[in-house]
Amino acid sequence: MNLQEQISRIQSMMMINEDDKKTISYSAVVLDYESSESLLNKFNGEIPDGWKKYAHHMTIALGKAVEDENLLGSTQTLIVTQIGKSDMVMAVRVEGFPSKNKIPHVTLAVNPEGGKPFMSNKIEEWKDIEPFEITGEVKNIYNI
Repeated sequence: MNLQEQISRIQSMMMINEDDKKTISYSAVVLDYESSESLLNKFNGEIPDGWKKYAHHMTIALGKAVEDENLLGSTQTLIVTQIGKSDMVMAVRVEGFPSKNKIPHVTLAVNPEGGKPFMSNKIEEWKDIEPFEITGEVKNIYNI
């Protein structure tokens, strides 16, 4: 990953500013830096050249806050169990925390020619991998 990609990833991870709350975009387990980097390093050889890298979060609910406010700020461990890919997106399937998505996942990368992170929900082919843990913090993400 080049320097500009690293800066862009860090900026997107820092876009959560509690003082600028407007409307809820989604709730998520936002991966810590080490887990994000671990995912990207582990699967770097499988991510096609030129794809935009994410490895940022597992969505809990789109457009909704975390139901149990006591969970906000808590660290959660997710178990990565599978990897999936389509011609538009690549993601890992995770377990360990409830999600409104049919398949709880973390989007790793998207095809810049029409790919969008939500397309991870439409991946049909998943491959089992040796399970491993990643961690993140439960957060509400706001539109600003």
